[in-house]
Amino acid sequence: MKILLVVLLLAPLSARPAPRIACHLDALNKAEWAHLKALVPRLTAEVTGRTDLPAGYAFRFPSSAVPLVGEWTWYVARCCPMVDYRIEIGPTTGGDLLLSLAGGEGVKEFIALEFAALFEALPVKASSK
Repeated sequence: MKILLVVLLLAPLSARPAPRIACHLDALNKAEWAHLKALVPRLTAEVTGRTDLPAGYAFRFPSSAVPLVGEWTWYVARCCPMVDYRIEIGPTTGGDLLLSLAGGEGVKEFIALEFAALFEALPVKASSK
């Protein structure tokens, strides 16, 4: 047993499995899921911009969206606890609200898939050539 333990401790970090990314579907009841689903079109109607972060994304909203973004975040954070959620508003954000979603390995890709509606709601910018 001691030899196996030493071998596992000496194994390179790359040989260790990636952290598990999984939603807790049982974190919300049926009524809460329905309410969250109803919030998504309202949320996507308010998003005005996106910034790529090293481990995630920051989405920009008008400051008037504070209650909506807060409510959506409260529901989503319960079923997706592997994501770090940060809401910022103030002079450093130009008065807008920033919702940052980030996390560890694989979370940025998860965000792009799971919260695709936020990406799709943004207008496509023409490339400047």
